[in-house]
Amino acid sequence: MIIWVIVISIFSSTSDIGNEMSTESNLEFTDTITTNNTWTTNETDLFNFTFVKQPGLLVSVPENGKPIDFFFMCFDEDFYELIARETNNYAESEFLRVGVAERSRISQWKPKDRDEIIAFIFLVIHTGIIKLNRLNDYWKNHHLFNFTCFSNYMSRDRFLLLLRCFHFSQNPTDQSENIPTDRLFKIRPLINYFNTKMNNIYYPSKELSLDESIVLWRGRLIFRQYIQNKCHKYGVKLYMHTEPNSLIIKFAVYTGILDDQGGKGHAANIVLHLVSEKLNNGHSIYMDNFYNSIYLAEQLLQKKIYCTGIKI
Repeated sequence: MIIWVIVISIFSSTSDIGNEMSTESNLEFTDTITTNNTWTTNETDLFNFTFVKQPGLLVSVPENGKPIDFFFMCFDEDFYELIARETNNYAESEFLRVGVAERSRISQWKPKDRDEIIAFIFLVIHTGIIKLNRLNDYWKNHHLFNFTCFSNYMSRDRFLLLLRCFHFSQNPTDQSENIPTDRLFKIRPLINYFNTKMNNIYYPSKELSLDESIVLWRGRLIFRQYIQNKCHKYGVKLYMHTEPNSLIIKFAVYTGILDDQGGKGHAANIVLHLVSEKLNNGHSIYMDNFYNSIYLAEQLLQKKIYCTGIKI
């Protein structure tokens, strides 16, 4: 369920429309940057970087411009095909697993298609709007419950079975196969899908923001984080590249010391990873002192990006 908390918090609607500029800017810039690795109060001449992109949608506005139209613009057919394929594969492996009882619920599995996947996703999102203690309560017939919007679209057993088998990536087929080193390999296709989709359909404004967020999670997880000054102190830490209006352009999940951007220079590596598609376009990035460093400011300046942060 944690990945749906992440997905639901990612998307917000936008009505801005724009296209990329067809001409390249003729900026003059030298790659030579001199620094003595110390902060100074002396005034210096800044490089003049012109913002060369047009912010807004890179695709046409959906048919009626309703929230549901933007949802389907972000989650296209490739997304549903991915989920249906991996979910059906996992259900088949569970059905063929040695030791499964003949009357087990998995024996009732039928291959899922696009429409059933969409109905399931919408019901999951709706459980975040109507909050009950147990999933079974959404299918109760008692007059204090009786939410027919759930039973009309999917039975309780079908919902719970699909929830059990819901998958985004294939598991190792046998014990001899090496387990992926990526701690997020089960949801990596979903993360890559979102970041690629946002890069293809929308270009942000000149001002960008970088910060981290916590998705509440108190269960057992090797890379669960504790951040004292957050409302949700325990959970999964996300690094987010956003606009001032809170629209998330790209995000990364921190998975601990084995993270691809982990180790020495971790904060700078995260920033460079998040803005990798926005280089040399004259953006201005705002960040706090967790990311801020002379090394990072120098790297961003070489890539024609202004950097504004707290003095450390």
